[in-house]
Amino acid sequence: MSTPLRIASWLLAAVALFPHGASARPGRAAAPLADPAVRAGVEWRPVEVVPVALAGAAPWIASPTPEAATATSAVVGPEAGAIIRLGSLAVLQVRAEPVRGAGRPAPLKFWRRSGAEAAGRAAVLEPALEVAPGTWLLEHPPGGPGEWLVSAGEPTRITALAPAPRTGELIWEHVIGAVLEWIDRGGPPPPLPDLPSFADLRRELLADAAVAAALRASDPKDMSLQAAVTAWRGAAAVQRITAMRPPGRPAFALETAPRPLPGAAAVDLEGRPFQRSAGGRSWDLRMTGPGVAWISARLLGQDPKASISVHAEGRRLVRERLAPETPCAPEATPCRVGGPERDLAIPLAPGEHTYRLQVEGDAALLQVRVGQSLERVATALRREGADDLLRAGHRALARSRSPRAALVGALLAQVAGRPLPSLKRPGSPRWR
Repeated sequence: MSTPLRIASWLLAAVALFPHGASARPGRAAAPLADPAVRAGVEWRPVEVVPVALAGAAPWIASPTPEAATATSAVVGPEAGAIIRLGSLAVLQVRAEPVRGAGRPAPLKFWRRSGAEAAGRAAVLEPALEVAPGTWLLEHPPGGPGEWLVSAGEPTRITALAPAPRTGELIWEHVIGAVLEWIDRGGPPPPLPDLPSFADLRRELLADAAVAAALRASDPKDMSLQAAVTAWRGAAAVQRITAMRPPGRPAFALETAPRPLPGAAAVDLEGRPFQRSAGGRSWDLRMTGPGVAWISARLLGQDPKASISVHAEGRRLVRERLAPETPCAPEATPCRVGGPERDLAIPLAPGEHTYRLQVEGDAALLQVRVGQSLERVATALRREGADDLLRAGHRALARSRSPRAALVGALLAQVAGRPLPSLKRPGSPRWR
């Protein structure tokens, strides 16, 4: 292919990606979202197991007490096992890795237990399908829930995973495209994936739409103000949706290790790196966006007022309660000390900013991971990134003569992670 023809082909491809006509996104994203089968998929997520000690010869039929501690991974071997509870027709994936050294893990044994312990429980050694080296697939038969006990000839760490609904990777691009098209065109909001987190997103998008409608109605003739409001809605929507995406490539360039927190001690929690910190601490973290900071926290005490919060430019971005739902009573029987793990996703504004992480209450385990957004080529050419939309909003706002321009500027500053501009309050009426 000659050089002029190659250049012409590239220009035609670029022109095809740019918006045409009345809408920048003429129906390109709404159609896939109309199919519920496309809006959600399945992924494997860890489930809790109950580590138990194995005494005597197989089969083992003893049950753990209801107060027995659970974990998302456990070490099994000749004298230790793990119990997994499954429902009727449930499917489970069990992954194994050697505790000592490298290489293939020891073969696992799976005992399916049925019947009540008092009436004489049975335990049957069942074959399991090894779908990959170190990965087995279990299928529980119909007829009600039951228990499986996993053991091994050598110490081996196992992790049990069950299928859970999730959104496919490409669906996020469809969601962003459909939401931006709705912001441009108006009308009813687009269908979103059938997951609880998207119900919260829908409420936030409708709230932004109500604010935008009030701003437009206040000065309907100022087209620059209208364009700035549209850009603000788009940037805020892209930022929210990006924070909902799971961490990983190709959406994010992840930092190689969790962020260190000065004064906190490194600990290992079920194979995951955490940092243990005393309560009442805060850290100023410099992070670069656009991207997301994922924060995992677990309380180590029983302080009912324990919480974790993140602030930026004097504004509180998020606050989450760390205390358990039902704290231990002083005279109660022994119960689990500490709260459940809380996971936060903080959208990072474009550019480098300082975010203050603060923990109130008792000591806690913390993990902070950071990822910068990686834009697709089509996204960059269409200028659908949060930073592109913010720049478009500021350019439009500079041309506006509306008295509401300062308010829209404050909304843009909030998404951009900048200090809020001072807004003039109307003076008191004069009495004559």
